[in-house]
Amino acid sequence: MDGLSKHLGREALDALYSEYDEDFLASGVCPACEGLGQVSDRYREIELLGEGAMKQVFKSYDEKAKREVALARLKPQLGASYFDSFIHEAWLTSSLSHPNIIKVYDVDVDQDGRPYFTMELKANRDFRHLWQQQLDLYERLNAFMTLCAAIEYAHSQGVVHLDLKPENIQCDEFGEILVCDWGLGKVSENISEHLEESSTLTMIGEVKGSLGYLSPEQIDHSAEKGKSSDIFSLGCILHFLMTGEPPFIGDKKTVLEETLAARVIPPHEKYPERAIPSSISAIILKCLQTEVSDRYLSVSSLHEDVLLYLKGYSPLAEKPSILKVVRNFVVRHRLKFIWGSVATVLSLMVGLFIQFERRLHRSESESLNSEINELLVETEAFNSLMDSSMQALFGKLVDRAHQLSKAMYDCSDEEFIRYHEQALVLLNKAQPYAPDHGGLNLLKVRLLFMMMDLQAVGECNNTIGDENFARLLNYAAQFPDYQWSEKEGPSLDQVIRLVRVIRSNGNSRDQRMLEELVRYYIIRSGDHDFTRLYVELMEYYNRESPSFRADYDVESGELRLISEKGLFVGSAELMKYLDLNCLRLERVQHIDLSRLSGARVRELDLRKLRHCHLKQPCRINGLEIVHLPKDPQLREKLRRYLESSAGEIEFRED
Repeated sequence: MDGLSKHLGREALDALYSEYDEDFLASGVCPACEGLGQVSDRYREIELLGEGAMKQVFKSYDEKAKREVALARLKPQLGASYFDSFIHEAWLTSSLSHPNIIKVYDVDVDQDGRPYFTMELKANRDFRHLWQQQLDLYERLNAFMTLCAAIEYAHSQGVVHLDLKPENIQCDEFGEILVCDWGLGKVSENISEHLEESSTLTMIGEVKGSLGYLSPEQIDHSAEKGKSSDIFSLGCILHFLMTGEPPFIGDKKTVLEETLAARVIPPHEKYPERAIPSSISAIILKCLQTEVSDRYLSVSSLHEDVLLYLKGYSPLAEKPSILKVVRNFVVRHRLKFIWGSVATVLSLMVGLFIQFERRLHRSESESLNSEINELLVETEAFNSLMDSSMQALFGKLVDRAHQLSKAMYDCSDEEFIRYHEQALVLLNKAQPYAPDHGGLNLLKVRLLFMMMDLQAVGECNNTIGDENFARLLNYAAQFPDYQWSEKEGPSLDQVIRLVRVIRSNGNSRDQRMLEELVRYYIIRSGDHDFTRLYVELMEYYNRESPSFRADYDVESGELRLISEKGLFVGSAELMKYLDLNCLRLERVQHIDLSRLSGARVRELDLRKLRHCHLKQPCRINGLEIVHLPKDPQLREKLRRYLESSAGEIEFRED
């Protein structure tokens, strides 16, 4: 006790002891420390997250650190010959300290003598989700540059990944990106030696790595693999982010042949419907050159070329025509050209004045010339200062508008409208500085579409050729006679008609945009009868289910949903607007009832429900009666998890 007292200090020790009773003080033990010492099995496995060729990754709980981690183990059928390469992956990963590279916490062997290691646990998403989300070109390229920064760091440490693909790059809804699975990673200084020892083939003769994202030298066993191999794979990933597919697709033999030959059709030509900028195609093609010397010399060079495009310049890979260089220059320096024109007119006027003065006062010629030159220098300096200030102001306005649009995803109704209005004001103030800016116009057209100002949507300019932008313009074009009024807004019938037009397109990327549009209408119109709109949304959510049908009786306030398959009931953000006397589910194979949390439903008829997802309490406002299904286990689950703001629920076993 004297040692503990000396270490903590008398006052700190007294404060510590004050939390415990006299029995504990008499025992002289620290419960946290004692509990830590009693932990025998540190990691408790919860569920399997995924598996690869060699290892399985489990979601686990660290009993000592009191946190959830990802725990990697070799597959049970793999013997001791795989132990060293497995540990090598853990050591290699832990040697890299970068915010966009997965962190390794612990490397050890279990009671059976088999190695394992633990890592930070993040959302179980990868780069494939970026393609599935409604991200504009600006957001996708920014995510790609974050990936480049991580690989650039690894290369600076002498490490190459050699297995870059969308599945090995984790991401979450907050924009965090982590490079994972360094199992094939090598230290570049000794890379040839490693390859000689382990070969690039597995035990059954297959190339190590993932086809479609491998470089030609990773397939040709005689070629040297290095940093340029990762650059090739980064080009494949950028191709995926633009098109949703790797550059080489088909059966195994076709992919191998296409990769070795590096035969790639420029993405903007192969996928004209995706409106891919030719500049980005040029960057991808430079990454995917057969000869290493023809690719980017470093990841930083690739990173800088993408940044050039985002700044409005032509990337070095493109080798643009003079016409395109001039066009880009004019777009970037629109304000400077205006100021330059003013300066030119002033210069001409001054020139005429000089000629007149020379005739009258030739002796003062040199003095006047000097003053005019100083005036022109000051004008140029003023133009440069104005251009720099305008660019900084423009960037702040657009960034703040993007922040406001993201904040609309999870906020109150009052904040939703306020954020929308503020974002639109900021974009309108920024637009005169760069009328053709792609990120600005894409966000503006989404905000205008949300309020159903379709005439203004049709006037927006799709300067970057974005596919989502083009789709919104197409929807607006189908309402040529529609007249939007700021005072009255759209009618319910007009909103329903637009929902049906979007539903007929059948694009899953429109879901978020559609839900924002519906929420905006409900809040601004004060229309509390959300059910008609909800029925239309249900038709959209379940459009791929041929057996789905929704019947709504206005007089009784009963909604009947019929589906032989699984049923998706919608976004939790819209549930608070749903108000039904009765919701009846018929022949529904499966449903996630937890999504009804927040809705107002007085009677819930589940007699014909076959299965449901419900693992936590679901609170439904005003719920009074629940008709239970026949399945005893399903009945017990519903009794346990269904709750009501009205108090006790009457569960009926009809």
